[in-house]
Amino acid sequence: EAVKIADQIRMDLFSQKFDVATKEGHSLELSVTGSFGVASFPVDATSGQQLIRMADQRLYEAKRTGRNRVVGPDWKIPDVYTGSPAVPPLFSSFSILSLMDLEKG
Repeated sequence: EAVKIADQIRMDLFSQKFDVATKEGHSLELSVTGSFGVASFPVDATSGQQLIRMADQRLYEAKRTGRNRVVGPDWKIPDVYTGSPAVPPLFSSFSILSLMDLEKG
């Protein structure tokens, strides 16, 4: 559920267009993208610190693999990032969204 919500926020962000005037007086249309990391408790972590760390790892995975995406529990993080086997595709009732990464589009 948290992955779906994060993806809807991501799409809503991108659909908003901003008109910015340049120094030369031209109009420039900008859009905003968002990268999200989603982790679930207790599936991905047994403490708040571990939960935030997993969400943060997934946020950086979203950025590393192309940005403007949501990486959640079903995304397999390579061993090189976690030092352990990839995270299993499981969900639980409590999820956390990591910090949105806002970028100029």
